Amino acid sequence: MILPLQASPASSIMDVPSVALLVLAVIALVFASVAQSVEQAVQRLTLAGVEDLIEEERRNARVLYGLVDHRQRTLLSLRAFRTFWQVVYAVMGTIILVDTRLPWWAVALIAVLVIAALHLLFVSFLPAQWGARNPRVSPWRAPGSRTALRVLATWLTPPDPRALFAPRPRAHRGPGARRTHLRPARDRR
Repeated sequence: MILPLQASPASSIMDVPSVALLVLAVIALVFASVAQSVEQAVQRLTLAGVEDLIEEERRNARVLYGLVDHRQRTLLSLRAFRTFWQVVYAVMGTIILVDTRLPWWAVALIAVLVIAALHLLFVSFLPAQWGARNPRVSPWRAPGSRTALRVLATWLTPPDPRALFAPRPRAHRGPGARRTHLRPARDRR
């Protein structure tokens, strides 16, 4: 069996909407980038830090409390969202390169190098730095962040959806407070 060294074109240049695919690839790259930034911020936030945001009456603090309280679910949802948009970005970029009618090996090589370089810069490096630099501020001030947080919160819905939007977490007890409710009754003093 002999394999051809050059891919046969599946469609002509006029059939592939390269500009639309490029726009979709850029949108996917932006969504993946934002998801990475939010993921980094959620990993670094603590419940005490979010309680401080609630006390300061910061925007989205109550929704953020529910997301940080369910950190594992939040991170898994963010990773799934980011992975989806990374795949869309990679596929759109590759389809655009296939339309150049280069040999298949050149398309594969260029696609891997260019997509990996853009991914490294715009999904791995810059958003991770931005989200980790100041997790209390970074992604929560962006336009549309309240809607995005609410959508994310509904994807994570625990058995009682109202638990994510509780009016206020219990008061901060301070560093010297003991958690007597965790010890058996006979050990409490």
